[in-house]
Amino acid sequence: MEAGRKTMGGRHWRGMALAGIAILAACGREVAKPQAADLQRAETLRPADAQLARKYERSCLICHGNQASQAPLAGFAPAWEARLEKGMPLLLSHVRDGLNAMPPRGYCNDCSDEEFARLIAFMSDGGQGARDEAGFESPSLAAAGRRRAAGAWAGLSAGPRAAAPAGGYRWRNWSGLQRCAAQALATPGDEAELARLLREASRSGTPLRCVGAGHSFTRWCPRRDYRVAGPDVRPAVL
Repeated sequence: MEAGRKTMGGRHWRGMALAGIAILAACGREVAKPQAADLQRAETLRPADAQLARKYERSCLICHGNQASQAPLAGFAPAWEARLEKGMPLLLSHVRDGLNAMPPRGYCNDCSDEEFARLIAFMSDGGQGARDEAGFESPSLAAAGRRRAAGAWAGLSAGPRAAAPAGGYRWRNWSGLQRCAAQALATPGDEAELARLLREASRSGTPLRCVGAGHSFTRWCPRRDYRVAGPDVRPAVL
């Protein structure tokens, strides 16, 4: 996305616009590297549910608690961000079918899809209680996310804004389990409008996250109020 923000005049951003773009607060950060404390925590973190913890210990810990395995480290949120953007359905298919060094079903042949989703939520949470094992954020963090998201666009000029249809758009979070109606700040109707918004954000120093159709993860927005463009909604700037 770094290149996409600097060069708005090429096929890169045009392709994203045609795919369906949602522009969300916070993008362009380099993935942090885990420190010694992160590695130690990854070895000790366990799901709160005893049965899930047993399955985690015998199936997931050997790789996700060990940086040498090159699997995303449990409890280290930056390692999971790009994966979560792909959406839970794709992540579950990777677990079922296997990916790279991970065998089909990740050594847990008796895990259900629901348990896999809970394990993914646990490992990607950062170990801070931001999400429970069903993937939902706590009320306090949701409130903080709302405040942060509300101020993220303060540097953008008003400009033309497309009106949302009556009743608002239909939105859903990354897991697809939660939906809401929300008023979008803007819906870029063409590539020129999209480029204008990105240029203004760049000049004002507003961090952005550009997400294609079906992608729906950002740490800056409250999970219960996600406003994400999916295949059944129009592109939006949020």
